[in-house]
Amino acid sequence: MESIEKQDNNIQGKEYTDTINHSSSNMAESKELCIFHLKSTQKWFLFFFAIGFISSILMICAGIFLMMDRPFWSPLRIFFSVVLKHNVLYGISVIGLGILMIIPSINLFKSSQCIKLYLKEGITEHITSALKYFKSVCRFYGISSIIFIVSCLIYYMIN
Repeated sequence: MESIEKQDNNIQGKEYTDTINHSSSNMAESKELCIFHLKSTQKWFLFFFAIGFISSILMICAGIFLMMDRPFWSPLRIFFSVVLKHNVLYGISVIGLGILMIIPSINLFKSSQCIKLYLKEGITEHITSALKYFKSVCRFYGISSIIFIVSCLIYYMIN
């Protein structure tokens, strides 16, 4: 019975030692893989920053056109004159949403820059800052989604 336990302990010890040797040999590979993923994440954050910023500017322009009651495309004029009666109110709300949408775009840009600094300097505080900025982006979209759902429910309850 004791010999079986010794064999079992030897096997477990050998597996543990093999795991340590295996993990230390793969440490460099996993670090390279992490750096690769951070580089691609940094590029995607820049892409989403650009899309978000351009969308915000377009929303602000659309709000201005709504307030002027002169859409830049004539079929839109027919649509807005029939469906929307209070163009100024809608224009102000679209401009406000456009301005609000700049906030997560800027945070994505800051997160991208922090990742870039981390890849350049290797200081972990940069990656912590990047995650903090990304967390604020996720929080913003989560809160705005909840507000949108509640406002839609209130709208449908009233009408």
